[in-house]
Amino acid sequence: MERVELDIRYENSHFTILCKNSPTDAPASYVQYLHTHRLSELHGIISGQGILHTNNGQHLLKPGDCLLIGPFVPHYFSLDPGSTLVRLEAYIRADGSDPADLYSSIINRSDVRIWSLDDATFSYFRQAVEELSACRAGYLEAASAYLTLLLTELLRQNNSYLSSSDQKESKSTLEFQIAAQIDVFFSENYNQPVTIDDLSEYLNVSSRQAQRLVYRYCGTTFRQKIIFIRMEFAKRYLEETKLPIAQISELIGYEYPSSFCKAFYKQLGLTPDSYRRQVHESINA
Repeated sequence: MERVELDIRYENSHFTILCKNSPTDAPASYVQYLHTHRLSELHGIISGQGILHTNNGQHLLKPGDCLLIGPFVPHYFSLDPGSTLVRLEAYIRADGSDPADLYSSIINRSDVRIWSLDDATFSYFRQAVEELSACRAGYLEAASAYLTLLLTELLRQNNSYLSSSDQKESKSTLEFQIAAQIDVFFSENYNQPVTIDDLSEYLNVSSRQAQRLVYRYCGTTFRQKIIFIRMEFAKRYLEETKLPIAQISELIGYEYPSSFCKAFYKQLGLTPDSYRRQVHESINA
């Protein structure tokens, strides 16, 4: 079963939908293991019935239902004996658009939303499935068009009951989550040979957008942020331990002690040895 990538645009937002080229036919007594994904999941129930299990309870699924499961939401599907669930499953990634904008925040919200769509709206799902299954000439463009119509309708419905205060709260919450994710990334990787591309993959955004986010939430560039954290740890090691300079250099991510010493001097105007000596002299004074 092939996985295809579809380009979707809505107003100023840009999404990529990754989906299989045919619906998933789950057999009787099927139980999927509890799992999460870093990307939002979009499911359309074509036929049959099943149950979606989440931390917030169980949700009965029926034909015409459309599910949007946010990133990192633990869940699994189950079926009653003798039943079958046919669904189109896809993953949505926000690309090239501001993750803090309203539509990206709707897609990336860490919860589960279920819509019972009317026949006209759900037909977009059915027609996308037909195009992806038949693989006729132009099927990717046609499937993208149908899923764009579907996603547009879902965003409209979601936006229609979000008040302006809800929108602000949603945006504020997402911005906090993004800032926290960036902090976690730097805390876990400051001593590794990481690049802006690693952060962009971690956040599921483009490299250019990752650079903007670092500057927005950290007030500096990616490289400068890495150096700043390394120097803070270096100062702590110099102040609180008797570790050799070469070992400190390795601990904070420098391959060569000379590179560490050069960076330290550039940031603080002192060599590591001079800084350590100055700290100890002030303590003993």
